[in-house]
Amino acid sequence: MKIYSMAELANCSNAQSHILGNKILLLEGQLPLPKDRSAASFAFESLVFVVCTAGRLRLNMDSTAIVMREGNLLALMPRQVIQMAESEGFEGKYLFLSKEILSHSLVKMNSFVSIANKLHNKPLNHLGTEQHVFFTSILDLIRQTLHNRNSHKEEMIIHVLQTLFYFVDDLLSEKAESNGKPSRANTICRNFLLLVSDHHKKEHTVKFYAEKLCLSPKHLALTVKNVMGESALKIINDFIILQAKSQLRYTDKTIQEIGYELNFSTQSFFGKYFKQHTGMSPGEYRSLDNQAALQTEAERED
Repeated sequence: MKIYSMAELANCSNAQSHILGNKILLLEGQLPLPKDRSAASFAFESLVFVVCTAGRLRLNMDSTAIVMREGNLLALMPRQVIQMAESEGFEGKYLFLSKEILSHSLVKMNSFVSIANKLHNKPLNHLGTEQHVFFTSILDLIRQTLHNRNSHKEEMIIHVLQTLFYFVDDLLSEKAESNGKPSRANTICRNFLLLVSDHHKKEHTVKFYAEKLCLSPKHLALTVKNVMGESALKIINDFIILQAKSQLRYTDKTIQEIGYELNFSTQSFFGKYFKQHTGMSPGEYRSLDNQAALQTEAERED
C-alpha cells in the first residue's frame, strides 16, 4: 500500500498548492494523486479534510463505501486505507495537516478531545450553505497566511486551525444530536478522552482512568481499541508527548521543570520516556525546533 507524504502530493498534483514545510498543505482542484499510481490501496501520512466543490467521487475507506457530492466535507485519518472507485468531474479543496501541526494546535484547546472519536464514527458530513461558506473562508484564510512572509506565520495558522476544529466539533455535535443517543462504547471513549485531557499530566496508567469510569482496565482497553483503533495506553502517551512538545517549543521552562510538571520523578526518566516515543531526547527536539525557526527567519529575510 502506498502512503503519500505532503511533498509527494505537492509535486504530483495538478491542483494549485500552498505548503508550509512538511507541516501543512492546501490544495485546490482535481484529486491530488499521481496519474500513474500502481497501488490499488493508498493512504495519506497526514490528517486530511476534503470539501467537494464540484462533481462526484466514490471511494472505499477501510472497506466502507463513501460517496462525496458538492457541499460534502470528508475527514481522512492518517494512514487510513483508501481505495478509489470512480471520479465524475470531482474537484475540491484539500487541507493536509501533519501530526506536528496538529499537536501544537490541539494541545491548547480544552474541547478537542472528542473530535477524533466523532470523525472516526462519521467521517462524511454535509455542509449547509452558511457552513460551507464559513469552512471555505477558513481555508482561504489559511491560504493567505501561507503566503504571508510574517515571521509569526506558523503561530497565526495554529490559531486559525483552532477555529477550524471548533467549527468541526460544533458541526459533528449537531449531527450527533440529530441522530439520537450515542452508543455505550462511544460514550465510554468520549469520557475516557475527556478524563485523559484533564489528568494526563499526573496520571499515566490505564488503571486510573478505568477506575474513574467504573470499568475494569481490560474492558476499557478493549472498548477504546474497538472504537478508536488505538490502544488506551497509546492515547495516554500521545497526550503526554503532545504536552511535552508544546512545552519544549513554546515555553522557556527547563527540561527538568517540564518533566516534573508531567509527573516524572527525574529528568532522566522523562528523557528516556520522551526518546522512546519520539526517537530523540527533549534537548534534541528543542534544538531541532529552534534550528527550524532560525531557518524560516533566514528564508524570510532573503
